[in-house]
Amino acid sequence: MIRQIGNVLFFICLTATLCGQEIDLATAKQITFEQGDDNCPAWSPDGTKIAFQTNRKGTWDIYCYDLNQECVFPLVSGQFNYQHPVWLPDGKSVVFDSDSLEIETLFSYQLTDRKIRRLFKRMIRCREASFASSARQVYFSGFDKTSTEWQIYSYDFIYDNLNQLTFSKSRCMDPQVAPDGKHLMFVQSETPFERASIPFINWYGEESHRLDSLNAQNTCWHPNGLKLYFVSDRDENGGELYSIWENGTHLERITYDSIEIQQPDISPDGKKLALAINGALGLDLYLIQLSEE
Repeated sequence: MIRQIGNVLFFICLTATLCGQEIDLATAKQITFEQGDDNCPAWSPDGTKIAFQTNRKGTWDIYCYDLNQECVFPLVSGQFNYQHPVWLPDGKSVVFDSDSLEIETLFSYQLTDRKIRRLFKRMIRCREASFASSARQVYFSGFDKTSTEWQIYSYDFIYDNLNQLTFSKSRCMDPQVAPDGKHLMFVQSETPFERASIPFINWYGEESHRLDSLNAQNTCWHPNGLKLYFVSDRDENGGELYSIWENGTHLERITYDSIEIQQPDISPDGKKLALAINGALGLDLYLIQLSEE
């Protein structure tokens, strides 16, 4: 069966379940339409906005979609690259990484005064921030000059304390703090093209367990903290959406559409899924309505 949404043709073979609900990507709501790539959606804590990165003007900029007004507007743009937006837990600022200081560094953009500020003043190459609900610490990918690999770091704003949490010989990227704030997961692989593992560590970098053989990318937590979602090409080229419980049970393949999807993110109330879908004009953002658990 063939369906078309905007500029994307879907070859729908099968539907699957997410939170007990059948998902058909042909019913997804497209929310961005410009030529270029729109990805890395990040829900605001109140679930009314989605920050995302876009290269529709050449370099990477940070834009925002307002769900109530159903409109898109720019937040941060310019001659440099601004990527991987996340919201501070109070919803008043968006944090991102930028190469405006010649190396990738974390910045915050406050919505009230529209000013950009360094998140912390440490000259470390860093990207992909993630926050616990307290916002006392930020976790991020940082480049370790000793191992010449990306590792997982944390920074404590109260004590101005920078900590390296992993010391791996392989690359450790994309940390995602669990909803309870007590541990985090990240993606570990020898190279960007090798099959990846998902290790779980606590605040001190102690590993509790890991999920192997998933070839996972673009991981995100469900708000209940019991399961996670990820994109993988373990069964199909181009990647499909999967879910799995943190303990490694209940692996489910969610999409069977043979189209490229990226960067899934679940809304804070668990009722909506945002993700990027590759179409004729590049990656566009879509929303899927989910049922309550």
